[in-house]
Amino acid sequence: MQTKFTMKDRIILTTSALPVQGSFTDMILRDDIIQKVRVTQEEVTLYQVTTHPGTGVKWEEELTPESFDYEFTPAEVVYIANSLKKMDKEQKISPDHIGLYKMFAVAPGVPENK
Repeated sequence: MQTKFTMKDRIILTTSALPVQGSFTDMILRDDIIQKVRVTQEEVTLYQVTTHPGTGVKWEEELTPESFDYEFTPAEVVYIANSLKKMDKEQKISPDHIGLYKMFAVAPGVPENK
């Protein structure tokens, strides 16, 4: 599945949308997803990414591309969708998760869990 992520989507996916515990195979998927979309050291410098206690992560929007293109495998898509659906069921979705939720959990063409 081809996707376009904003910087915010990348940060939210890697920091708060995926479970930190699960089966071995789930954690492999999680690691692969994070390695794919994580913000690199080079990007921290290039986009002037900073952390602000109490308010989160910020970056210079005029230096940052509007979107970043990623390709996810069907297994990765199902994993992300299921993670977000579980958060929704547990009422743990925040406004920051809405873009990712629409992209993965309710988008047409997203494969169902097997």
